[in-house]
Amino acid sequence: MHTQNKLDTQIVVETPEAIDIIIRPAGILPRCVAFIIDFVIRIVWFLISTYFFVFLGRFGIGLIILNLFFCLWLYFVVFELRFQGRTPGKMLMGLRVVNDDGTPVQFSASLLRNLLRVADSLPVFYTFGIIASTVHPHSKRLGDLVAGTIVVYVNKEKERPNIKPVPAIASPVVLNKEEQYAILSFAERSEKLSQERQQEVAMIIAPSLGVTPAEAVPTILGIAQNIAGKYKEEHSK
Repeated sequence: MHTQNKLDTQIVVETPEAIDIIIRPAGILPRCVAFIIDFVIRIVWFLISTYFFVFLGRFGIGLIILNLFFCLWLYFVVFELRFQGRTPGKMLMGLRVVNDDGTPVQFSASLLRNLLRVADSLPVFYTFGIIASTVHPHSKRLGDLVAGTIVVYVNKEKERPNIKPVPAIASPVVLNKEEQYAILSFAERSEKLSQERQQEVAMIIAPSLGVTPAEAVPTILGIAQNIAGKYKEEHSK
């Protein structure tokens, strides 16, 4: 499930754990700059490697053909799969390719979006791709539309305050976002509270979890660890 924040062009993707992942679609300008960087890298690599391959005779000619195939078709796919949706150009521009739901791009989607660069490049100089990216609200080119992918800015991981290290515990009930935030807030502030105050606040949350007063504080801290772990996992993707 995802919604768009119309004020700042952010897309909010909600995970099954009710954790929001905010992704920001990249505009056409940074994408063009990233492509130019990758284009220059491919040209330089091809010229330098070809210079050495020509001394290998027929075997070298075969290597040149394979190298050309790599530069034209596999360069983007290899880097996107190996470096979490990022080519060198995208890395320098702070961009990455992900699926529409914010999950990491897979082989089939990466291959499809890059094979369709042929359609995007028609009739000349990526005309169709530029037009599609200009009119689409998330700057998607034709390859992205078909593959179900989107180029986004890399989010800086948001660090939460430290939570007291205790074993993680799965919640015995399904928690909505407000309840998760309340549990995290309690855990983050627990070390600043006296034991009596911890118990007093924990008893406000305990009934909804179905735990006894004696189990309230350690159970809530354990659930907070579980929530925090999922939060960090989602935001590091």
